[in-house]
Amino acid sequence: MGCDIHIKCEVKRKDKWELNTDKVFPNPWYKEGSEDKWNKDEFQDIPDDGRNYDWFAILADVRNGRGFAGVSTGSGFDVIAEPRGVPEDATEEWKEEVKSWDCDMHSQSYLTLEDFDNFDWNQFTMKYGVISLGQYEKLRGTTNCPNSWCGASSGGNIITVNTDIADAILADPEIGLKVEEGKGFWREKVVTIDHENGKPASEFDVHVEYEWPVHYSEWFEHKIKNVVEPMRKLKETYGDVRIVFGFDN
Repeated sequence: MGCDIHIKCEVKRKDKWELNTDKVFPNPWYKEGSEDKWNKDEFQDIPDDGRNYDWFAILADVRNGRGFAGVSTGSGFDVIAEPRGVPEDATEEWKEEVKSWDCDMHSQSYLTLEDFDNFDWNQFTMKYGVISLGQYEKLRGTTNCPNSWCGASSGGNIITVNTDIADAILADPEIGLKVEEGKGFWREKVVTIDHENGKPASEFDVHVEYEWPVHYSEWFEHKIKNVVEPMRKLKETYGDVRIVFGFDN
């Protein structure tokens, strides 16, 4: 089951928090010339509420290092702040939204511009994904990020192997592989090399478990630009700004 964020921006006017109405956040759905209400405006008054599990992870430790059905997505990220709940002085609009979701909204929290500025963006973590054998052949020996990946792959003639077996397959595409049915949600097959009785690797659709390092400031560059920097503009205008948010899944 997927997880989505519900998010608002609040600014302080005359010592009272109010919903932001200034359109300073880029609209991710914007299309020039469109008349559709969702994508006709280039900017909006709330940050992007699209699904981004790594962003959810550093905001509130949600889906941190794991995805659908608990599949691994990497080592996880340090969290800017563990969920703080709904601020006592939150806007009535936000309190009503939280109330309307009842128990279906979890990990409610809020973050200020200072929280983002004080966070250590100059650190690394490891990401994990399953990629094609062809893509692995191009990436092996580097620390580069793949163009595309998934959390797991299964079904049909698909097998997923570690990098040692992948290297052996690339050295000898006809190397014998023994494949046994796995257990668990994804039923990932267990693959070992079997020179005598194994089936030739060329007869399988091979995918590879791959890990690579990511630098926080580079990985979240888009979010820093489209969420944090607009908040900075609002702080210059109003003196205080924060985002309030929660999640459903």
